[in-house]
Amino acid sequence: MQSIRVSYGTAVKLKLMKGLLQAEPTTAYLLLNNDARCDANCAFCPQARSSLTDISYLSRISWPSFKLKDVVDALKRACFARICIQLVNRKDVLRESFNVIKKLRESCGNIAISVSSPPIGEEYYLAWRELGVDMVGVSLDAANQKIFDKVKGFAVKGPYTWEGCWRALNETLEVFGKGKVSVHLIVGLGESEYDVCSVIQKVVDLGAVPSLFAFTPVKGTALEHMQRPHLDSYRRIQIARHLIAKRVVRVEDLVFNDEGRLIEIPLKDWWKALNSNDGVFTTCGCPGCNRPFYNEEPKGPIYNYPYLLSDEEFVKALRESLLVKMP
Repeated sequence: MQSIRVSYGTAVKLKLMKGLLQAEPTTAYLLLNNDARCDANCAFCPQARSSLTDISYLSRISWPSFKLKDVVDALKRACFARICIQLVNRKDVLRESFNVIKKLRESCGNIAISVSSPPIGEEYYLAWRELGVDMVGVSLDAANQKIFDKVKGFAVKGPYTWEGCWRALNETLEVFGKGKVSVHLIVGLGESEYDVCSVIQKVVDLGAVPSLFAFTPVKGTALEHMQRPHLDSYRRIQIARHLIAKRVVRVEDLVFNDEGRLIEIPLKDWWKALNSNDGVFTTCGCPGCNRPFYNEEPKGPIYNYPYLLSDEEFVKALRESLLVKMP
């Protein structure tokens, strides 16, 4: 009987296990990896082949395993905006993905389905599209080539290259079209704010959706002792990401200091055009994705809010950026 891993929050919402949720996931998150580590070796990832972390973890979240049939049956009765299937780099995972997507499409109707995948080639993207996948996530992760090589490429004996990931992004866009590809970027791997904002601009110009993650140290990974990004820096990048994605500014308009820190947005009272319903500080990526507490504990500090903020929370987040001085 085929099994599949399900994120803790998804499993609780599906009533596959008991637990408490401080925020319910709006997307059902599934992971195709039951008993073998990923062939890649990303330094931040619990699934990496040299990781000592329990294989049931991805980021700080546990992903218990259940029978595929039980998961599909539970999804038929549940209310989710989307299903997101996470793939690791393994020889048989693509074949498995076709089987799982077929079963989900047959049983769950027209629910939106995303696949978060390593670079694989245009023929597989075409096959996913034919099966009903509407969005694909490309894990670029690093904001410059030096860091990419250090945490995903040759320095960790990984299979990925900077050029290969950009090539995969372009191939995915050709198959799914603009607005249908998300690009995962991890903030806090040693890059500057300028590096992240520059990559965000390039992603937006290509027609993809930049999706921000805060680096999360996980025990047993190569980067377990690295610190999380400073919250003020993450807030500045969230604001820049929002304004660039909305085409209000370009990275060339923003002012950075010599260390690459964002110090000014040269638009008069720019913050007055934002509000708590804009999603500036919430999870960004595919429509319907909120990834509750994927990067942080519920007690905080919260990097990506899994819900729309109250006006008070929104003002607090704005102040945390240190870009505005509000009364």
